[in-house]
Amino acid sequence: MKKTLPWVLLAVSFAFNIFFLVGMIRAQRHHALVMTPEGRARLLAQKLGMDADQSARCLALEKEISAERDALSEKTRPQYEAFWAEIVKDHPDEATLEEFVQGASGADRRRCLVRHMRGLMQILRPEQRQQAADFFKGLRYRVPR
Repeated sequence: MKKTLPWVLLAVSFAFNIFFLVGMIRAQRHHALVMTPEGRARLLAQKLGMDADQSARCLALEKEISAERDALSEKTRPQYEAFWAEIVKDHPDEATLEEFVQGASGADRRRCLVRHMRGLMQILRPEQRQQAADFFKGLRYRVPR
């Protein structure tokens, strides 16, 4: 018994390492997939059971969303830089911080979200819409099930 116990523990340790490596590789592949518009569209199409036409329209919408997101990020970059420059000061200017909170960048992002969700909902069949809403709410708010 004393001679086999180290070998059993070594085998269990080896198995845990293999499971960890497989999980890490799967997570890296998934992360790489969702970093491209094509990958996000394919993932959403699989999740919602889209047909070929819906998948193609979803890909076109995702590319449009990605381009708008990049443009919006460039547009709001000065506001974010001003925020970070102000927040590190010993006595940050409250008016500058409040302008960041109440400023147009948040409203612009919400307008884009509504426009993009409308575009997606027009692509989907009625039975897919609630499924999509549940999916996106779960991503944003991590709603407990």
